Amino acid sequence: MPSDVKEFAMGSTWSRLLLRLPFATLLIAVVLAATACSSGDSSQSGTPSGDTEISQTDPGAARVAVRETEFSIGVPVTELQPGVYKFAVENAGVVKHDLVIDGPGVESARTDRIAGGATAELTVNLRPGKYELWCSVGNHRDAGMSATITVR
Repeated sequence: MPSDVKEFAMGSTWSRLLLRLPFATLLIAVVLAATACSSGDSSQSGTPSGDTEISQTDPGAARVAVRETEFSIGVPVTELQPGVYKFAVENAGVVKHDLVIDGPGVESARTDRIAGGATAELTVNLRPGKYELWCSVGNHRDAGMSATITVR
């Protein structure tokens, strides 16, 4: 038997690596599946309660911090008053996301796709009514990347 075949059969580094590769692949698949199936509702109901969640960054526009991950959208509040809002979107996930807002007077306003660890801003004028927020990348919306805001 050639020495390289014998070494492989006897437990070389390569053979141990090749034997562990299917296990590592399975582990990664399980982790990704568990993440995709987790609940995406991380929003809180209430009114603005501090400048870390909603802040006045320029005249006429209040800033709303939005945090996206795989696969959820976190908004600090779900009830707002009518007015101009700047949504500061942080992609705290790994894959690209975007933010789409649709509601009375706002038809699919959206950010560009946001790389993991990056941020984007979207300014919209909100009137009374319900607004849907979601990620339009792939099936992210179906996986739980959506939220609702009510303007009263």
